[in-house]
Amino acid sequence: MSMQQVDFTTMIAAVAELEAEWLPARVEQAYQRDRYTISLALRTLRQRAWLTLSWHPQAAAFVKIRPHPGLPTPLPSATNSAINWGD
Repeated sequence: MSMQQVDFTTMIAAVAELEAEWLPARVEQAYQRDRYTISLALRTLRQRAWLTLSWHPQAAAFVKIRPHPGLPTPLPSATNSAINWGD
């Protein structure tokens, strides 16, 4: 299976989608899965989800994933308890 190449138009579309879905956001947890991959638990005004970033030289990627089963879900802090985050 060959890797799909990313051209400039695809990159611009991906950046626009990231800006629309993930900004502004706060990082609540970070988990380094391997040498080239990190998963970030991000909290936006509308959602809390995991974004995985990979900088592998032959297979760079970013993808929204389900929570890692080995990681605990953080409890809401006192400052955030009054806000409905839509979880």
